[in-house]
Amino acid sequence: MCGYASHFGFARGAFTPVERAYLGLCQKNFSLEHQDEQLDFFEKYLPEDETSVAHLDYMMHNMMFHPTENRVIAVLDWETSTIGHPLADLGYFSQLFYRDWPDGFANAPADKVAGIPTPEEIVDLYSRAAGRKQGVKQFEYHVAFAMYRTTVIHQGIAGRVLAGTASNAAAQLIKSSVPQTNARCLDFIRGLRAKWEKEGAAKAKI
Repeated sequence: MCGYASHFGFARGAFTPVERAYLGLCQKNFSLEHQDEQLDFFEKYLPEDETSVAHLDYMMHNMMFHPTENRVIAVLDWETSTIGHPLADLGYFSQLFYRDWPDGFANAPADKVAGIPTPEEIVDLYSRAAGRKQGVKQFEYHVAFAMYRTTVIHQGIAGRVLAGTASNAAAQLIKSSVPQTNARCLDFIRGLRAKWEKEGAAKAKI
């Protein structure tokens, strides 16, 4: 724990130092389309801060499952972990539910996702396991931020491709995916903003 640093951002610990360097590169040299709109959203709707250990790459490819039981027995690859917001990992993992099939679970055939919990069920399971009696506030904010963080990571890799320091097929594929990844994040953010502004207006009338 002594080696951990606390990195402050829109959600504490949301970006690792390397990703922060990528973000600086994006802003300086080849900013993402509508990046200012996205940053404005994260600042405007910033949730209450919490502090915990954040893995920051919490996905199924970094989990080891029990061979016969329905449970995770290990979480791998902690090199990106830091002191951060506990919901950063929940949001990052939940991106899968907002990506179209087959890259994610959205719009998937029913038989392909049978038995997989919905985002609402995952939030409920998480809340009970973590002892969060009040549940998870602004869950979708953390999903949106995870989408943005993913886009920044991909844009950083694209920058390395353009600079000639990354030329493998995977890096080229990620570079080509940046517009789509950014568009997905932007659409999600705009939907949330419209939803929350409508809810805010409704509350103001009460």
